[in-house]
Amino acid sequence: MRIWDNLDNTMRPKVRYWVPAAAMEEEDLREELRQLKERGFGGVEVVVLGGLSKDLACSEDGWGTPHWDQMVDVIADETGKLGLTMDIAIGPG
Repeated sequence: MRIWDNLDNTMRPKVRYWVPAAAMEEEDLREELRQLKERGFGGVEVVVLGGLSKDLACSEDGWGTPHWDQMVDVIADETGKLGLTMDIAIGPG
């Protein structure tokens, strides 16, 4: 048994979860979140990497696009299933 197995979620550390805007695959997101849960984290703070290329930032995968909204929904869905909390920065970088 690991020490964090019996800790309430509010007592577990959160991790800053840097993402390349929406340039992500849904299953990769879900797997990374499952791994964070397994490692004992209680939640994530989603932040877009600040050093993205202009091409990526201005593409359909950029922050604030419909694809970004879809990826945020995936993160919210998976964190909810895992019992993790989710915070999100209000802008990129």
